Amino acid sequence: MPCNRESRVVPQSPSLRGWGAAASAAFCVVSCTLLVPLDEYNRGDSKDADAGKLDVAGDSKDSASSDAKDSGSNPSDVVSDTPVVDDGGDTDAGCDVDPTINCFPYVCVAGFCSSTCSKDADCAPSTFCDPVLGKCQVNGPGCRLGPRRGFKDSGVWPNIASCGDTVGFVEAFANSAQTCDDGWHACTIQDLNGYTTNTVPDGEGGWVKYDDPATITYVQSANLACSGQIAISNLSGTSPCDDTALYPTGFRLFVGPSTWFISHQTAAGCIQHVAHDCGVGGGSYPFHPHPTLCCR
Repeated sequence: MPCNRESRVVPQSPSLRGWGAAASAAFCVVSCTLLVPLDEYNRGDSKDADAGKLDVAGDSKDSASSDAKDSGSNPSDVVSDTPVVDDGGDTDAGCDVDPTINCFPYVCVAGFCSSTCSKDADCAPSTFCDPVLGKCQVNGPGCRLGPRRGFKDSGVWPNIASCGDTVGFVEAFANSAQTCDDGWHACTIQDLNGYTTNTVPDGEGGWVKYDDPATITYVQSANLACSGQIAISNLSGTSPCDDTALYPTGFRLFVGPSTWFISHQTAAGCIQHVAHDCGVGGGSYPFHPHPTLCCR
């Protein structure tokens, strides 16, 4: 019998006749040098014809058996020619179909969690976009806790925000580091003069951190040029307010939707978008608390 890959079974030794198929299988090898014609050893009577003979008829034309070419495998193993079809079962599901994937505070876009934003609509509900950082966050940009109270549209107002509780200016100035987020600070008069937009802020305004060095009164004007007078006030007192607005009554500058097109004179010059308001209660003039104005 020729040495080829179609016949890889050592025939039964005469001393093993009658052991059956199990004995034959135990002596199966793949080395061509050990293959010998089956008819030299498989002559004679077998006590168990069904178990003692190996099927080698037809020159091993069984294609399934002839394809079992793994030299280290069990002879009964057959390598299938049928291709393995990937049905996608081992592919990770996207966030659009897998409810265990949590994109918060971002959103799922085309099966993937987003990782940046330019507006609040790009973020999960009840979260906010900082368009400067391109980051979704649970607090309003500029505020350490909670949403913005004013200047709510961060796309229009990326660097100014009204934050925190409505308080007097003394408390607002003292707690601004806890009210404004990291990288932000209580807005100064210099921050306010940098705005030239005609868009009126939405929501509430807030206190501007400024204590005037003088105790005199200053003019408030109905335009952005500190031209003309509609009211006067000092900007350095800390006592309860009255109608005179003279020192030491507690008036300070604040910003709000109603002040965006007016201005106030100070020792530092004309400051746009601001007006004075009472920040200390207990006097004849009503106390008006405001949030803290935060800038970066």
